[in-house]
Amino acid sequence: MTQSPTIFDRQLLRARQARARAFGPATFLIDRVAEDLGERLGAVLRTFDVAVDLGTPTDAVRRTLAASQQIGTLIAAAPSVHRGSFLQVAADEEALPFADASLDLVVSRCRCNS
Repeated sequence: MTQSPTIFDRQLLRARQARARAFGPATFLIDRVAEDLGERLGAVLRTFDVAVDLGTPTDAVRRTLAASQQIGTLIAAAPSVHRGSFLQVAADEEALPFADASLDLVVSRCRCNS
């Protein structure tokens, strides 16, 4: 039986997240990504009953998704949860606690490997 490949370098990811937290919030890139996502999602002619934002460090993407009127339930999934207004799940990126075919949309704006 072959072992599953490691997708995320957790040690590197945690080190980069700690470094980013030390510098404080500089959210202009994530804000731009959220804006672009909103425009692209607006061109999609369907709704998504359950959507997950996987590991995005701010709520910019979640705010955009929530404002789109195309999302039913929005869940923020990340290794740790923080105070916020969205439903949150503490989850390992490689072992997500969602059943197969239970999600309609998954988005992520984390730089996990670079």
